[in-house]
Amino acid sequence: MELNRDILDCMKTLRRRLRAEQALDIRLSPADASQRIYRGQRLPA
Repeated sequence: MELNRDILDCMKTLRRRLRAEQALDIRLSPADASQRIYRGQRLPA
């Protein structure tokens, strides 16, 4: 999936919201970052 500027901005906004509301810290670098943001899941330890 190609990530353009609009998609990255949206992902960053959602990531900030998840961090603020659910204390989730999701990195954008993993290949499945967009799926984790959508589901609101943590990275495995």
